Amino acid sequence: MQPALGICAAVLLAGAAGAQQRIEPSEGLEPSAALALPLLLDFDISADGRRAVVAVATGNRSTLFLTAPGARPGRLTEGRRWDSAPRFLGEGLSIVFVSGRSPRGDEPETGRLFRLEPGGEPEPLTPPELEIRSPAPSPDGERIAFLARSRPPDRRRRDRRAAPGTGFDVWVLDAASGAAPVRWSRSPGDEGAPSWSPSGDRLAYLADEPDADRRAVAISSGPDEVAFLPPADEAGRPRGTPAWTPDGGGLAWAAGAACSPQCGEAGDPGYDELRFADAEGDTASSRLLAADGDLSEPRFGPGGEEGLELAWLASGRGSRRIHRARVNRGDGGRWELAGRIRIVTRGAGIHEGLRWARDGSRLFAVHESAAFPRDVWSFPVAGGRERISETLFPELDVRTFSRPERVESQAADGPVVESLLYRPVRSGSGARDAPLLLLLRGARGAGWRTDWRDGFDPVVQLLARRGYAVLTPGLRGSRGRGDAFAEASHGDWGGGDLDDLVAAAEAAAALPGIGPDPPCLLGVGYGGFLTLAALARHPDRFGCGIEALGAADFERLHRVLDPARRSALERSLGPLRGNLERYRRLSLTGEGGRITAPLLSFHGEEIPEAPFAAKADFLAELRARPSYPLVELHFRGDMGRALLRWETDRNAVHAFILRALEFLSLHLPTG
Repeated sequence: MQPALGICAAVLLAGAAGAQQRIEPSEGLEPSAALALPLLLDFDISADGRRAVVAVATGNRSTLFLTAPGARPGRLTEGRRWDSAPRFLGEGLSIVFVSGRSPRGDEPETGRLFRLEPGGEPEPLTPPELEIRSPAPSPDGERIAFLARSRPPDRRRRDRRAAPGTGFDVWVLDAASGAAPVRWSRSPGDEGAPSWSPSGDRLAYLADEPDADRRAVAISSGPDEVAFLPPADEAGRPRGTPAWTPDGGGLAWAAGAACSPQCGEAGDPGYDELRFADAEGDTASSRLLAADGDLSEPRFGPGGEEGLELAWLASGRGSRRIHRARVNRGDGGRWELAGRIRIVTRGAGIHEGLRWARDGSRLFAVHESAAFPRDVWSFPVAGGRERISETLFPELDVRTFSRPERVESQAADGPVVESLLYRPVRSGSGARDAPLLLLLRGARGAGWRTDWRDGFDPVVQLLARRGYAVLTPGLRGSRGRGDAFAEASHGDWGGGDLDDLVAAAEAAAALPGIGPDPPCLLGVGYGGFLTLAALARHPDRFGCGIEALGAADFERLHRVLDPARRSALERSLGPLRGNLERYRRLSLTGEGGRITAPLLSFHGEEIPEAPFAAKADFLAELRARPSYPLVELHFRGDMGRALLRWETDRNAVHAFILRALEFLSLHLPTG
């Protein structure tokens, strides 16, 4: 039976009209209901701070809504395309947004740029041959900066990726004149999202500095007028979008420490940092703050006599919380944090999209936790919080959702690893011990690493609802503990991170309430590779495996990837030339004969980041064994890419979940 995916997002946003799926509060999540839940993608706040525009994915499309606390939301677009990245223009309620095909995998939302006036219809602002993302209106709303690259018009409709060698550059257009957009930067790589200075005369963004092997903060005042802030010897790699001070005199950004293949080991934990530099002059940046977890999204509020107000996000123990503090100049003239750091949000969960109200009275961010999906919240400086959007079905009882507990483990000579364990929510004393299932999902938008975060995951809740104890391990290579830890598996795939995986499974299996059966593995993307590696290299420790879109032969993977994805692979393993032995050593070719546990493997015909050729020989080894229990399922076309971003094709994910549950019922029954 097909899932009911035609649910109107407006029903989930405080009662706008539309058909509604009935869910009994006592039932919890089932597959169709789990995948029918909307996903809030992005938002913006109006200049007066009273309204929000949100992009919400339902079905296989995304729709824009205008909403406010306690108000009935209004639908702005019809949800026939993938509408995303909404931004208010100036002081009014005019909106610009990106609309295009439904994205797949870890690709950012791209398409044409549109403008929408209150009560009107969307009008395109950019030609179809430009692929747009990351729009940023100027403070007065008169100009719009964005990232764009050329999209050849003769390409097949299903493959609108740019030609090899092109990248996203910064472009600017006049919001009122209708004149053609003008390119402000020219770089072979992708520039970072642009940010306007408060006066609207300059843009800051991250770019690859010419004639230097480094990423740097760039400031542009017009077409091809680019200056780079001078580097500091101790500065880490910048990331994210630089934030301007209220007077436009300085910039802050997040950075990760430089990392060798051995970083992240005991005695070399690495760190993340927030840095500050004057936007004028040639003084190198200085460090505002350092931490051993991820630091991101520094944002300045209005200044005052006591100095500037700075807010940022800091990660720790799977959560990402909002912090704020005063910033002023110290005795040496350098900017530094002043006074104590205030933690604005202390509960578990993930925050992102941080921004200030113009008057400095509150902060806004998207928040999600294990029991609540992504929604926009406001956080008054005086204390408290207020929900602005509501995307959870009102019929769902969150008491049926599993809250994770933390499990610590440590492999020999490795770092302490934190995992999240979601136990089934059961009542009564007769419930049997729960079988253990390890979920290893490739991080969305983060390349070749696994994801680990204390956020909302309907698939995890669904598996816990079915009676499984679901473990999501924070292996070496996961984000949340600084760049050094995130890159600790570089050049060592299937080495230290696999040791962490085995240690985490052993620690969880020893806990009370966990059944005696060998645990099963479910891995997608890089998690798929780890699933195959665990089954082949530790055949006595795991009872079954489900692998999707994984790889087993990295040499072959390198040869068949497109140039952009090949470059991302080389950032972890190095160029193939000079590192061929490493590529072959890390691969699983020839190890298929070691696997004894049953395997369910999912492939796709047209999935550029997970080509079937990268595991074809490995699976051929398994097929050559007549008695080995191998089940293979193929997605048509590129449908299988939805396993990397389930909101882009929920029918494909529904089929995957049903087959996975069927496989688990045979090889890891819950009773």
